[in-house]
Amino acid sequence: MVRMIAVDDECAALQWFQRIAAEKPNTQIDGLFQYAEDAIAYVNKHTVDVACLDIEMPETNGLDLAEILLGIDPY
Repeated sequence: MVRMIAVDDECAALQWFQRIAAEKPNTQIDGLFQYAEDAIAYVNKHTVDVACLDIEMPETNGLDLAEILLGIDPY
């Protein structure tokens, strides 16, 4: 089972991601977050295999968030 999260400041994009990912076998959506800090808090407590990140977000862009998440759990 692949455990996934998604981070996007647009609710519609998260809903789209949830619909698409739910159709894929062997995937589990563990979290949908509009704020980077919520995703960081989640990853500090849970193991995630895949993080789908919006690149352009108001406070933390997706590339910076990817570095933070990899620093928490590089595997």
